[in-house]
Amino acid sequence: MHPSELIEIVNGQDRKVLSVVVADMHGTILQRYGQVAYLKQGIPSLFSTEPPSIGELWKRAIADGNEQMSLFWAMSGDMRHELHLCRIADSWAVIETPATSADTERLLKESEQRLQLVVQQTGQMVYDYDLQSGTITWAGATSEITGYCAEELAAMNIKEWAEHIHPEDREEALSLLDQARKSRGRYSVDYRFRRKNNTYIHIRDNGAFLLDEEQIPFRMIGSMADITEQKIAEDIIRHQAHHDGLTGLPNRTLVLDRIDLALAHARRVDEGFAVLFLDLDRFKPINDTLGHGVGDGLLIAVAQRLVGALRPDDTVSRNGGDEFIVLLPGVPDAPAAGIVAEKIIHELGKPFFIDGFELHISASIGIAVFPTDGKNAEEIIRNADVALYRSKEAGRDRYAFYSDTSGSFGRERITLQQELKAAVSDGQLRLVFLPAISLTSSAVNSYEALLRWQHPRLGLLLPEAFLPIAEETGLMLSIGDWVIDEGLANLKRWSLRGDPSLLRLNISAQQFFQPQFVRRLADRVIAFDLPTQKVRLEIHEGIALQRGGHTEQILRELDAMGFSLSIDNFGTGYGALRSLQDYPIREVKIDRSLIRDMGERRSQWLIQGMVQMARALGLSTVAGGVEHESQKALLRQYGCDEAQGWLFGTALQPLGRHPVQ
Repeated sequence: MHPSELIEIVNGQDRKVLSVVVADMHGTILQRYGQVAYLKQGIPSLFSTEPPSIGELWKRAIADGNEQMSLFWAMSGDMRHELHLCRIADSWAVIETPATSADTERLLKESEQRLQLVVQQTGQMVYDYDLQSGTITWAGATSEITGYCAEELAAMNIKEWAEHIHPEDREEALSLLDQARKSRGRYSVDYRFRRKNNTYIHIRDNGAFLLDEEQIPFRMIGSMADITEQKIAEDIIRHQAHHDGLTGLPNRTLVLDRIDLALAHARRVDEGFAVLFLDLDRFKPINDTLGHGVGDGLLIAVAQRLVGALRPDDTVSRNGGDEFIVLLPGVPDAPAAGIVAEKIIHELGKPFFIDGFELHISASIGIAVFPTDGKNAEEIIRNADVALYRSKEAGRDRYAFYSDTSGSFGRERITLQQELKAAVSDGQLRLVFLPAISLTSSAVNSYEALLRWQHPRLGLLLPEAFLPIAEETGLMLSIGDWVIDEGLANLKRWSLRGDPSLLRLNISAQQFFQPQFVRRLADRVIAFDLPTQKVRLEIHEGIALQRGGHTEQILRELDAMGFSLSIDNFGTGYGALRSLQDYPIREVKIDRSLIRDMGERRSQWLIQGMVQMARALGLSTVAGGVEHESQKALLRQYGCDEAQGWLFGTALQPLGRHPVQ
């Protein structure tokens, strides 16, 4: 062997054994051979399209540090050869010998067995498709994947195989395979395949076309794997990325995408569509007082009711919290969108029954219509949101349309947010006091502290104009603390003047569940040198009627401190009347909405029943919103203890108690 050459093959024309020993200058002799095998014949899909040359194999073995090896090789025709290579110091010796037929068959069988074992262990199945004869050879996990054994698959022709591909995937899969054949390249195709038991699995088909000397495909070799579990996991991840985890509705990302599609379609066919931005009224008190379990159940029920009220082509999405976005494709104009909004408000106005509670909510809706109210998805949603706030400012439980003036409305709301932060520190907040009159003696028994904002630009603002902003900006607690301190200061002043009236303070859910609320409230009362019995706390019905250890503990601590507890907004639909007996409640305040409807016989019966029930439980009653003598007379007849409302005068300013204009 020439020192500069890696390999020199010595071959005799007579195909007999030729032994060649090349000794270096030290006379190193031939060693005993190790053995490896390479078969050109067999299933070639595990190798590259063209097998490596003998020289490449030897170079690879030498690079790996092998000292000796044997190769089983098909040189030409049916003749098989064994080539033995041995390192001799810095040189190599090569021996070539024809192999016997028995050796050939033995090695071939062993190789096929090893290959079959390897393929089986991968969990895949492999195939060799002869394009000229149409025969297909299968191996590997055919039964595990398809339910068919290799022989059953081999009996299928390519048309029968294609019929097992899912109808929705068949055209695309066959097209991709045909493109790969024309480009003489590799392919990777995913499709659903019908198993022997008629169920479908997801298959990933990887392979390549083998080319003859004229570069014409003559064989198709590849492997198939069952990727059903992978597809399911991908679908779950994809669904989670585009859907709300609680309600299962599309999330903001998905509805934005669908609005983009609606935009493209609307521009193409010259039609409109509408977007509704919906917010649930009175959801926060329910969630804060009855617990997140009830709140979540209500959101799920709302989602189901919304979907049931709309068309299949409409999209209902959850924007987060208690906000929903509704896409109405094909809605031509604002009046048509308004009809849908009215239907939604009507459906959500029906009672919900969640975990034993009868819940009543309403919805405020803002409407933006394409093309007048925005040119892209984000702008349309933003303008619908602006219209939503307009509907809330108008009194809730209604809908409003976006208009050019809505832009200034939205800017005004942002300005109010900034000004409210300064109002607390700048002394712009005011308290006025609404008297509660005894229906037997007509004497004033108590005064309810009511909050007002003396705005430098807008004048006197009622709570509904700014408390929702306070909730959004986190100012409720600081404003609530100010109301308590200011109310106690006024109670101290009129007590010093000999007025025995009680002070009524409205306590929000945020205040009620604030850590150390009872202790901090008691400390404030003590700081003003006032008895706690002079303070009556009006707590929303949802708080008082929540059944749970934490709520009960707070209520009992307040009662132990001497505070008198009253349920505000009684009769607004939270149910669980049994809690009136279990908790230390001293009074129920009948909601003004029931008083307003006292002209109806049904409302009269309801109020009379409430008063009688309260009396049976040893509770006093006070009615809010009394405006007519007829209402006062009926309440007195039913045995109601006190009443509030414009019939008894307007809210009074502190100290001198002059009517507020």
